[in-house]
Amino acid sequence: VNEEAKRVVARQEELSKQSELLELQWEDLEKNRELFKKESEVLNGEILVLKQKRDQLEEDSQMFETQNQELIENIEKYLEDVRMLSQSRENLQKEEELLERRAQEIEDLQNTQTQIKIQLEQEETQLTFLKDTLTEQAKQLEEDQVKLNQQKLLLEPELQILQQKKEKQGQEILLLEKVVKTQED
Repeated sequence: VNEEAKRVVARQEELSKQSELLELQWEDLEKNRELFKKESEVLNGEILVLKQKRDQLEEDSQMFETQNQELIENIEKYLEDVRMLSQSRENLQKEEELLERRAQEIEDLQNTQTQIKIQLEQEETQLTFLKDTLTEQAKQLEEDQVKLNQQKLLLEPELQILQQKKEKQGQEILLLEKVVKTQED
């Protein structure tokens, strides 16, 4: 009877420890869910900022293209004026070299603009991937939380049964001790 009582006490302690462990896991899940929620909000904010930057770059790009067109038109007018005004071949050659440098600068700026657009698209793709990953992890956490709740619900009746058995065995032990004491008397 004492061994059975010890086993019941040991089982009850084990279930109590499991219950405490489940509580700690539950608290960790709650903290992780809050953390993922905050990270998701931060990520959404970063995506919004990047979209705003992209929109600003597109506006700048349109403005730059308009300026390029105006610059090209101005260069063409300037070339026409130079051809009309300049009789000197040397002066004409210098002006043409200047225009070539400007054209190269325009081409360089266009290349830089293209690289910035590509980089923004890559960053947006990475942020979308991170958001999808965080969403998947949040779903997994919710599933784990549901499983832990189910395990907790399953263990609670067993713990109550063991508690009742312990109380019953305690009563039986008291009765046995009384019987033994009576027999000794």
